[in-house]
Amino acid sequence: MSLFNENKLLSPLKKEIIIRIISVVIILFIGALLIYIFLPYSNKIVKTLSTNEVIASCSLFLAIIALIIKSIEKVLRSTYSGKRKIALEVVVLESYVNITCKINNYGKKRIIPQNIYLYVQQGKEIDTLIEYPHLLRHEKGKYDCILASYCKKGGLENIPSQLIDTKYHGLYQKLIKLKYLNYEAIMFIDPSEEFTEDTVLKLEKGIYRVIAIWTSVKEDCICCQKEFIIEGT
Repeated sequence: MSLFNENKLLSPLKKEIIIRIISVVIILFIGALLIYIFLPYSNKIVKTLSTNEVIASCSLFLAIIALIIKSIEKVLRSTYSGKRKIALEVVVLESYVNITCKINNYGKKRIIPQNIYLYVQQGKEIDTLIEYPHLLRHEKGKYDCILASYCKKGGLENIPSQLIDTKYHGLYQKLIKLKYLNYEAIMFIDPSEEFTEDTVLKLEKGIYRVIAIWTSVKEDCICCQKEFIIEGT
């Protein structure tokens, strides 16, 4: 699953409404234009056609209108839909865990990557639930989560201590900058391209979470997370 910290105020429902409104406006414009062009000649044309030919012509006109509507909606949806995807796959073998991070470009324009970080954290049992530091929370008035704001700055070597509540101190915390998915290894990602990178860790017995955050030039950050269990030997 991918999560987005988009700097956009439009929800999916509002985007859907806007797409519908724009489609209707364009269809009305096209219809008015056709009426303006062909109305003066419509009576003459109709008189020369049989009833079946008139019905067939109307059906063809409606089919063309339906095709135009679908084409407009397809273009608008491709414009407003997500263009990037990040995913994590986790495989555990005894004390070792293999974390695969995958990034895709589903859009139609080139993406310029910046940084990709993995945050691996050990969970703590609180009231029978395994909980972790809430690094993806948004502060009031901020579009980026607190973790993303640090990622965009780059140059991170450790998880900022101020992000970790004291009750989680002493638990395993590790930040990993992926070497082969950032700007130093990949200059750009063209449409339909996909890149992956594996990371192998040896961990003590426990329950863990890994968060992946990807930042790109002139794009909002995108992230995903997975939990896994190390049973030990």
